[in-house]
Amino acid sequence: MKPIDVLINIFSSQITVKNIAKPTIVYGSKEEAKRICIENNYDVSIFRNKEEEEILVYLKSNDDISTLKESQIISDSTPISEVLDIMIEPGYAFIKEHRKISHIVTRADFDSIPVRIWLFGMISLFEYEMRDFIRKNIKNWENDLTKIRVQKAKNLFNEKKKRNEEVDLLDCTQLTDIGKILIKNKHICNKKFSHFSNQKLSSFFNSLNKLRDELAHSQRITIDLRKIKSLLNFIETNLQDNPSSI
Repeated sequence: MKPIDVLINIFSSQITVKNIAKPTIVYGSKEEAKRICIENNYDVSIFRNKEEEEILVYLKSNDDISTLKESQIISDSTPISEVLDIMIEPGYAFIKEHRKISHIVTRADFDSIPVRIWLFGMISLFEYEMRDFIRKNIKNWENDLTKIRVQKAKNLFNEKKKRNEEVDLLDCTQLTDIGKILIKNKHICNKKFSHFSNQKLSSFFNSLNKLRDELAHSQRITIDLRKIKSLLNFIETNLQDNPSSI
């Protein structure tokens, strides 16, 4: 296993839902579940229907209840990456430990530090692999960028060299630059990108760069979960299929 494969495994499998979930219990009535939501500004809580001995979900947004489905109950070892679909719809899940519901995770938890570390890690791994591919396959990549973009990379390169950082010029480009280089050399990496239009690829790299900047500067994540899911699917597909030989 290559060193980068170890990192991919850590970010995609070892950061689990337990790292972001909050403790909860099954309350004794709808009234109690509603009160807990109001007092703590929770979106959902669960309670037991004493008549039928089933667990129901109280939804504060519309003061309604719904049945707790099996698909909304997950293991505490479930990787965060596998919880994204549930966070998109219905927006919450409950965690069972030792046959007992013990934690809850909601959309709000997806702006927590563990999730931000996971997202930034996956983007960084993708960025590393794409640069590695360019180094091995696109020798004159500077010709695919505008003079302004190349000069910005050179300015950053010179700053890093003054600090004795071991980098090359490609390390000083941004994700949007990486995207432009790959798009202009689509014939070389056709196996991966053939079913994507240039416009869609450009949009992907722009969104990825925006998300990376928001994470790096501790800003609020403005990209919605559906878009993040799409970006991660693209990243994981490329990382799993040996990007260095796209």
